[in-house]
Amino acid sequence: MDKSKPLKRLSLYTKQQVLLDLTNKTRKDVCQAHSISKSTVSNILKQKGGILDFKGDSKVRKYIVENNVKEKNSILMEWILKLRGQGIPISGCFIKVKAEMTFEKSVSNGWLEKFLKRNNFCLLTPQAKANRSMLE
Repeated sequence: MDKSKPLKRLSLYTKQQVLLDLTNKTRKDVCQAHSISKSTVSNILKQKGGILDFKGDSKVRKYIVENNVKEKNSILMEWILKLRGQGIPISGCFIKVKAEMTFEKSVSNGWLEKFLKRNNFCLLTPQAKANRSMLE
C-alpha cells in the first residue's frame, strides 16, 4: 500500500512564511514545522523572487500568474473594431484564429462566447472565410 502523504497546495502566505523561517532555521526544521518535504522547500526557493514580491491577498492565492490578458484582449478588440470599421464581416472562427495568434495558444468555443459577452459584442454578419492578409 502506498504510504505517501496526500498532496497539499500551500498558499502564497505559507510560502512566504517558509522563506522567512529559512533565514534562521535549517531546511530540516522548516520542513518539520510546516509538514512539507525537502523538495517542496526547494521549489519554494526557486520561486523566491515572485513569492516575496507578490502584493495581492497572499492568504488566499496559491499561484502567481502573470496577467497580461487584459492587454491582449484590448489588442484583439481594437483589431475587431478596425475590421468592422472597414466593413469586413467577422465570424467566430475568424476571431478565434486571430486570438490564437495573439495569445499564442489555442482557444475554445467557450472562450469565444465569454470574450464576446465580456465585450458586449455580437456576431451579426454571415460567416466569411479568413484571408491570411486580414489577420495581420
